[in-house]
Parts: sequence; C-alpha cells; structure tokens
Amino acid sequence: MYMLPSEGRGMRHLIRGYPQLPRIPYNKPVFVERKPPITAIISRYLVSIHTERKTLVFCHLCLVTISQLSHLRSSSFQFYRNTFRHLNKTEKSTCYYCATQLSCYTTSPTTTMSESPAADPLAHRTIPLYQIQGQLYEHNTNLISMQPLSSLPEETRALFKPASPASQGKDGEATEQEEGKGAPEPHVLTVSETIFHAQGGGQPSDTGTMATTTPTAVPENDSEPNKATIFTVHQVRMLSTGAILHMGVFPSPTSTFAPSTQLHQTIDIPLRILHSRLHTAGHVIGLAVNMLIRRGDLPDTIKDSKASHYPSAAYVIFTGSIPSSLVPTIQTTVDGMVAQDLAVSIAFWNEERARKECFGIEDGMELKGDDMGVRVVEMGGRGSYPCGGTHVETLGHLGRVVVKGVKRGKGVSRISYDVADK
Repeated sequence: MYMLPSEGRGMRHLIRGYPQLPRIPYNKPVFVERKPPITAIISRYLVSIHTERKTLVFCHLCLVTISQLSHLRSSSFQFYRNTFRHLNKTEKSTCYYCATQLSCYTTSPTTTMSESPAADPLAHRTIPLYQIQGQLYEHNTNLISMQPLSSLPEETRALFKPASPASQGKDGEATEQEEGKGAPEPHVLTVSETIFHAQGGGQPSDTGTMATTTPTAVPENDSEPNKATIFTVHQVRMLSTGAILHMGVFPSPTSTFAPSTQLHQTIDIPLRILHSRLHTAGHVIGLAVNMLIRRGDLPDTIKDSKASHYPSAAYVIFTGSIPSSLVPTIQTTVDGMVAQDLAVSIAFWNEERARKECFGIEDGMELKGDDMGVRVVEMGGRGSYPCGGTHVETLGHLGRVVVKGVKRGKGVSRISYDVADK
C-alpha cells in the first residue's frame, strides 16, 4: 500500500520492487504522452493534495491502475516532487478511492509491500471509467473476483434478470423460451476499472465482452489453435459499496478465467451510442421546458422529476401540467439547441454548487457523489443536471430529437421522445 502525500520521500523509494510503475524524475513535474480517461480522477486527487496539503492512501491495485493509465499529457495533471511513499509497518488505513481496508509492512528498503485483501470481493470499489470518457469503447482491466450468480446473496441476485447467451431482450433479459434451454450458468465478475455503464439514472446497462488478453492453453491433442476465453456481458449493476458487477456467461461450462487475469473489455458500440443519444436528448428536453418557464410560457411551478432513457420507451416527467399545445414549441426549442451543436461536458461540483446551479434537483433530494464531488453534465452554458450516465460530445451527435407528445395525470406531465437519424 502506498500514500500519495503532500510530503514524502519521493518516487525513487517506491520504484524498488515495482518496475512496472513509471520512472518519474524525482525533482520535476512530468507530462505524459497520452491523456487517459482516468486522468480527470487522479488530477483532482493531486490538485486536492497540492492545495489542501492532504495525505491520501491508495491500495496497490488502485495505484497500479493509476500507473498503467498514467500516459499523461495534461497541464492539470502533474506528479509533484514529493509524489509517493509507503506506509511503515505500524500504519493501517483504507484506500482513498476504493475504501478497501488495508495494512502494510516493510522490513527493509527493498522489501515489497503487501496488503490485506478485502474480506468481501464485492466490497472493492470499481473505477467507473465511463463516467470520465463515455467514448471509450475498449479497455484492458484486471479481474478482481468471479462468482456464479447463484452463490451471491439473494438481495444481490435480485438485481439481475434471468439471461442467456442468445438473449436479445432489453438490458440482456432472456425471453421465456430461452430460460428453459439449459444455458451456461451465469457468472458475476468484478474488475479493477470498467468501461461498462451500470444500469441506473434511467439508462440501461452496456453489453459486450471481456476476453483474456493472451490465448488460453489447450490440450496438445486439440486440433484447434489457442483461443482467448471470452465472457459475454449481458447486464451490469452497481452496489452501494461502489463495486460494479458484470453478469454474463462463458461459452461453455468448462470456460473460466484464472485469478488476477488481465481482461480486454469491448462494449457494444452502436448500443452505447444509442443510449448516450437518448440520455442527452432527455436532458435537452428538460432544458427546453425550463427555457419556456423562464420566458413565461409555462408557470414556475413546473419542475423536473423522473426520466427513462430506454430505447423505444424514453420519456421525461415534470410535476405540474404542460399543455399539449406547447409540444411544437418544445420541439422548436430542442431543434434550435441541436442545430447550434452545443458542447456537452462532464464536471464534478461540490454539493452546494450543484444544488444552486443544476436543474432536476427536487426538494429533499439526496445528491449522490463521492470524494470527487457530484457529477454533472453541462450543455453549452444553457444548463446542467446531476447525472451519472453517458452522453454525446456535442448536441449535433443527437441527430434528430423527436418530441412525440405529452400525457398528463396525477399532477404530472410525461413528455415522450425518441432520437432518429437526420
């Protein structure tokens, strides 16, 4: 385990025994050749260290993840002179990012360091790379745990729907005919970081595959060449611990991954893009309604409420009554913002700012955030929403947003919508 402190003995001591870590000069800031998705996360940590003089503790897994992704080139991302140091044998703490309970020892300057593994692998927080870069469609990660779905606690199993390899239903749901065909037993995998969006915020989860990065050995009498083992991901869920669970199946009952295997993640790109378009379009409709409120076309009693961004079933709900006669006006307002191709950006704000500046925050609503703050999506200076989903980079990528109509009942108005190619 290592500490990322405001003061320490520097990088030279850390490198001993860990040649895979980047050899960062002891007395210089370093800029790296590529800017990875994790940059925004770690740069925020470094800024907090530099400005608030904090000492942060990371487990070895998170630190190696950082080092593997640290192909930096960003003016906001620097390793300061006093970058890393290790804990002494009497110190104990928790990882700043994943919150794993840790302990550490050292008997000499060259002795490698170890940590106590988490008692529950599902308690290890997964780094959600999709929250930093929604356009990352392939990524190498490290396997943390693998368990049959049937072995998990009942409340965890209840998060998933029955699925099979041939399933084409919504969010990996199996059809009734498929459930009785004796499909391979579903397994649940956790990894160090993931590009798979976990279902939540009205957005369905990603689907795709995770495969070994090196071919798997086969018996000598096997006529087929070595092949990578492929795990098909059908559903993804996030626990309150921050662990992200990938539920899916192997191609056969004998297929498996060895512990600590490096896996290559690939998501279904067309499906991710569709989900991102629908999610962003829902926020654009929300902004359009709020623009009509500011113009006086709607009363200020109209408030953002819930939303669903599922394909063929997308809608945004507002408290109060929105007349159907305003549907053309809402459509025109949405079309105007899309035509301007406004930039869509992700930021992390403190709770006070989020409550003050974001739309969609109801009275008494709990804002979900972490040490980075509350994640928000901003659209070209027109407004922002607290959001954990994926989005397009500019509104021009939405194509055509179709406002289908308004239904009213029980004190709310539901605007249904869809996206289409231009």
